Amino acid sequence: MCDYLIDSKIKYPLLMLIMFTLEPEMFITVIEYFILSVKEFIFEVFVFVLKSGFVWIIRITHIYNLILAKKPFWRELIDDVNEATIVTFYDSPVKCVTEIGHSAFNDDDLVTVEEYTDEAAARAGHGKWVKIFEQGLPRELKDIANDTIYQRQYFE
Repeated sequence: MCDYLIDSKIKYPLLMLIMFTLEPEMFITVIEYFILSVKEFIFEVFVFVLKSGFVWIIRITHIYNLILAKKPFWRELIDDVNEATIVTFYDSPVKCVTEIGHSAFNDDDLVTVEEYTDEAAARAGHGKWVKIFEQGLPRELKDIANDTIYQRQYFE
């Protein structure tokens, strides 16, 4: 009968009081069982919290990696000289290029003027184009992307 009561997990205080008055040994056995049950419950809660913590760490790591993935692959240099925007993209897995946008050439669309193989050459080429535009607008720009020459347009 003792095993039956323990296995049935009686948790009612009134029944415990009756057991204590009728059979103290069974009451002590039930109390020990409850203590073991509470220890197991606390252990299960601890394991659940630990698992949840690991899951949250993994989720936060994934979110952080997604945020990092939004950063552009390319770095760039941007200068505005004589109303022209000179942009150099470098550290691309494919190529490094300098592009220029000005209303006198190609209606403010960017014109790809030079291509480089590495970052150092891209930085030097960017500086070269900045110096050219500091001296004044050139007569023409050749777009190396589509082999088109854009003549400078004069506005009144």
